[in-house]
Amino acid sequence: MLTRSALLKGQFEHAVKQLEEITGKTWDEDRFQEVCDVSVASSKAWLEATSYVQYDPSPMNGFDLFNHMAVATTARPKKEALAAFNYLIDECKTFVKINKSTFKPDEKHRILYEGIAVWPYLKATAGPLIMQGVNVTGCVYCPAFSGVYDDMDGLMKAMTDVPNCQNLERATEARKKLCKDGKCEGALVHINRSCKMWSGFMPEMGRRIARDLDIPVVLFDGDQSDPRNFSEAQYQTRLQGLIEVMDNNKNKPWQASRSCWRRSPRSPRTHPPRRTRTSRKAVALSAWGPTTCPRSLWTRAAACRLACGAWWVRPSRPRS
Repeated sequence: MLTRSALLKGQFEHAVKQLEEITGKTWDEDRFQEVCDVSVASSKAWLEATSYVQYDPSPMNGFDLFNHMAVATTARPKKEALAAFNYLIDECKTFVKINKSTFKPDEKHRILYEGIAVWPYLKATAGPLIMQGVNVTGCVYCPAFSGVYDDMDGLMKAMTDVPNCQNLERATEARKKLCKDGKCEGALVHINRSCKMWSGFMPEMGRRIARDLDIPVVLFDGDQSDPRNFSEAQYQTRLQGLIEVMDNNKNKPWQASRSCWRRSPRSPRTHPPRRTRTSRKAVALSAWGPTTCPRSLWTRAAACRLACGAWWVRPSRPRS
């Protein structure tokens, strides 16, 4: 039976023959092996460097990994890339020992950032996270651009196991593991309109992560290349909603707000007489728990539920 790696290897070998005809050069197996050795060493160093973001407290600003990712994707076979990653590892080791971090504010929350960066708006997406003390300790794309292999067959197998080649179940389990390893309190999901597959099943993946890990998950629209598909106001609103729910989960021992993020089976609801203002307020507050729930959460929590793109338990808003 023809496997995915065998199919890809056939295409690769065909491309080599075409390039030989176009350039007049021949394939050099020794040179290929030399490049593979450096590339694998760089990949291992890059994976080790990205793992330091999961430390608590983290020695680095997790969003900075998107900057380093440029080297991991375009210069991995070069010795200069290997030296740069080793330097990054040494820096992280030192910061862990002296309890220092490149994330300047106090680390109030740790989140999973799902999806590629919105490259035209790096400042607009990273700035609010830093200002609110939210560090990215779980990232899917950054460590994904590294492959460990010994020969051509290993290279083909590694290329067929990148995130875009995984089904929904495998992809969800990988994200859940990242959340656990990074001690993530929530997830921020980028619906990348340039990636049709990701835009298709990302809402369902977000629902599964929220259900299985009992953490808030919000989605925002964006694009890795087209700036017209990103709204800075939408991003800030949904991030603010995510932060308020994480604050509520951390500060309230009863954690009643988490019921807003779990999909609940429909159950018959009983309402008191609608004209009784006090009883309506009591019913609304009962969805949250104690009556000490801050009133500002009504607006923000509603925004978060809309941002998630799913149906959540929805408390009624009390009259003023």
